[in-house]
Amino acid sequence: MPIMVRGTDGEMKEISDRVSWIVHCPPGDQNFKDCLGEATADEIEEALDIMGCMEQKKTAIAACERELRKKRKEIRDAHEERKESLFVMLKQTRHDDVIFEAVYGESGVDES
Repeated sequence: MPIMVRGTDGEMKEISDRVSWIVHCPPGDQNFKDCLGEATADEIEEALDIMGCMEQKKTAIAACERELRKKRKEIRDAHEERKESLFVMLKQTRHDDVIFEAVYGESGVDES
């Protein structure tokens, strides 16, 4: 049976078990911590949307906001690493093209 909650917009919506644990467990509970650590950025945003109108959830909201910042930073860092890796590959490819051209006297790229 799906879990239904009311969001800050007043609409009822279905949520996952993980989001339900984040929304309904006290922040000191190990289940809260485990679910928060395993949650995606989208799930944390969904939990924040639901808890936004709950006055007694200030600690849980703060924990979710910290975790969301951490996950977004991880995503940015991974993106930067991929960009750097692609740059190195591109640089190596250009280096290989220069060597190919020097050895064979023509570009290794088919320009037709």
